Amino acid sequence: MRDREKHTPELSDAFSSIPRSGGHAVFVYGEAGIGKSTLIENFLSGLDATHVRAVAMCDPLNTPRPLGPVRDLTRALVGSKDKILDEAHFFEGFLHHLQNAKSPVVLVIEDLHWADQRSLDWLQFVARRLSQLPILLIGSYRDDEVDTSHPLRSALGTIPAARKSSIALAPLPLETIEDL
Repeated sequence: MRDREKHTPELSDAFSSIPRSGGHAVFVYGEAGIGKSTLIENFLSGLDATHVRAVAMCDPLNTPRPLGPVRDLTRALVGSKDKILDEAHFFEGFLHHLQNAKSPVVLVIEDLHWADQRSLDWLQFVARRLSQLPILLIGSYRDDEVDTSHPLRSALGTIPAARKSSIALAPLPLETIEDL
């Protein structure tokens, strides 16, 4: 979808600024099926294969997995562990792992509108420390499912403004829909 490709430079610019200015969070939002995942996938596919990246999803479960996307990111970055890890590992341990990264790391969490509260706590914990971390944190969510009282709004509000940006995806033009 060419209309989504025009936003790829925003992600690329945020990624390339990390070595000189520290980590950054970019939140991509729009209605269901509008191309959030496509935009993120296009950006990831354009990265050099040597760049470390991890992708996690939030699931639309009635009882979400506590720290589900964080567990997925941890598994992707540090490998599978047979032992059960305590929660501190997902907060301080994860932070320590990221601080020791040799080059910028891309973390993606899709569908934040379905995140459990503990994962949103983690998001705030990591995002408030972005200046100390070599990461690009990309989150996606459906803005039509996140009203003013949604916990994601509170979590996003705690992230320093200088460390975050947003990409609002507008509905596709009629011509593009007709081409599809």
